[in-house]
Amino acid sequence: MRLSEYLSARDPEHVWISAGQWGGYMTQKPYTKTLTVEPIQKALQGCALLFVDIDDTLLRTRDGALTDPQWPDVLSAARSAGTYVCVVSSRMPDDHAAAQQALDAAGLVYDQIIFTNGSLKTATYTSVIKERGASTIVIVDDNTSVLKWAARTLMCLPLDVVMFCWVYWM
Repeated sequence: MRLSEYLSARDPEHVWISAGQWGGYMTQKPYTKTLTVEPIQKALQGCALLFVDIDDTLLRTRDGALTDPQWPDVLSAARSAGTYVCVVSSRMPDDHAAAQQALDAAGLVYDQIIFTNGSLKTATYTSVIKERGASTIVIVDDNTSVLKWAARTLMCLPLDVVMFCWVYWM
């Protein structure tokens, strides 16, 4: 679901959003749940910037296996099409090297990896968006709180944002 579509359905005239007074409880989620890369792949067409989480999104935490065997092809195709792929993880500092090794072992390609505190992921998104000058963004994470905060932060910016929540069952 595009963030703009979500917001237009709840604040059609953008009165609350424009006034910076969006306080609406997000009973309907500003993201689409998925357990395969197919809808993500479609959303990446024309996308300038992809943010994707590692743990339980790209790789299963329990065994390090890919959550979907198509991830390497999707990331490679995205990069070939000009999408900047930014992996954002809240792994602890002593696990950074292992994370990079796991990504490499899985055949996952990316342009940048950022390790940050989980509560700072949204600030990281905003920083990279400004740095890259991107206006079309896809975010994939398994943490619904991260996605909701990203929606609240990015809703006032002139961006086309599509968010996906990676799940194991629907």
